[in-house]
Amino acid sequence: MSVTYRNKNGKVKDLQILVDGKPVENKKIYTLATNEYIAFGGSEGWPFKRIDDAKKQAVGKGNVRTILENGIKQYSPVKPLPTGRIVEFK
Repeated sequence: MSVTYRNKNGKVKDLQILVDGKPVENKKIYTLATNEYIAFGGSEGWPFKRIDDAKKQAVGKGNVRTILENGIKQYSPVKPLPTGRIVEFK
């Protein structure tokens, strides 16, 4: 998923949301992952407040750092796909 937009005077303009390089479809249901704070509307997660809480599913216990640390320990060494979103500096 990629999102691009312009911020004009605190308002989102020219919003473009792509999934696998294609625009999202209005009637299609998509599954995405985020942290609990954003999923329940915290910070900039206000759009998620429109989604019924019963449709939200927690998949881990603890904060984001703990979940990441446990995942890295379990699946180490982590080898991210070359998406350009994660860059390793050497």
